[in-house]
Amino acid sequence: MSRIAIWLLSTAVVSLVYLMVLDAIFVLFLNEQQTWLNTLPWGVFVLPIVWGVITYKGLVKYKYLGVATGLSLGYVVAHLELLWVATSFHTMLGGSI
Repeated sequence: MSRIAIWLLSTAVVSLVYLMVLDAIFVLFLNEQQTWLNTLPWGVFVLPIVWGVITYKGLVKYKYLGVATGLSLGYVVAHLELLWVATSFHTMLGGSI
């Protein structure tokens, strides 16, 4: 596996854990009261930017094509993570949808 792929996978895992921790705080400690701290969609905006930076720094040729790919794939992965955390993980913790 290339170094860039390892960085992208590790940031996706960190992003997923971040969303899970935010949702756990939201359900277990804040009694599902919405505040600016636990806004899950922030993760959807952060992950594509991080992936774009990683691909820009990691590629020698075709940097801008890599950035566009990193942004678009990061956006898709972030949405899939958000959907899983907002539905399955949220109800697993006892939260209501």
